[in-house]
Amino acid sequence: MKKHYILIIALIISLMFGTYNYINLNVQKKTTDELFIYSLEQVKSCFEVDYSKMDEAGKNDYFTRASSNLHTALAIFRFTSYVDVKNDNQLINAISGLNMCMIEPNTRWKAVTVKSELIYKYLHYIIINPSDKDTSLALYKLTNNLVLNVENAVINYQGTSSNWTVNYKIDGTKYAHETYYTFKYTGKDGSLLKEVKYSIDTNNEGENGEFIMEKTMVHNGKLRLTSGFPKPGDRDMIVKLEWNGKKESLILKEVIK
Repeated sequence: MKKHYILIIALIISLMFGTYNYINLNVQKKTTDELFIYSLEQVKSCFEVDYSKMDEAGKNDYFTRASSNLHTALAIFRFTSYVDVKNDNQLINAISGLNMCMIEPNTRWKAVTVKSELIYKYLHYIIINPSDKDTSLALYKLTNNLVLNVENAVINYQGTSSNWTVNYKIDGTKYAHETYYTFKYTGKDGSLLKEVKYSIDTNNEGENGEFIMEKTMVHNGKLRLTSGFPKPGDRDMIVKLEWNGKKESLILKEVIK
């Protein structure tokens, strides 16, 4: 009987230690996840500043911040829960590619100026959803093109109405591209604005959807399905918006620089 009780006590102690270790590991992983996301947020902040207005010391400060946080993210990645997601290779490749961009001065300068807006958006989506395979792959392709000095075509469209300004950007090649849009509310009843329905109709691609407007009165999105690259002579795209019982249509035209 004594042996029986000893075995039971040993089993209970073993379960207690096992539970403690399990909880401790989960807490550690959660902390590592938070540090990983924080590092990416710090990197993202380096792509929302105007480097043309900085002196060399200011530029180097931001370059150092970006590089150090990219190194941190790379170092702790395998200890996060994100290593278990299906796109772990794309995610680590995207971060590694961005890190490579920040090492070489010419590539780094192009990344923080010409491609800063796009890199900022990619990081924004990855921070919200690290398992977003498409965004990780897109960031990797962008950084790889920068390192190899391969230029993507960037096509911008814009349109305005009484209450809205809409921007539509296509970045890539005829073989592979990403499409982003921005809805900015310019009307006077922004405090009443909540749910917004929209439709995007182009010659090659488009979608319908809805979103909840944020306090900034700006909504950024990424086209879920893309098809052919626009061709010369394609008709202008049409955007329709519906909110608070109101409707407006905009015609977006290519912005020629």
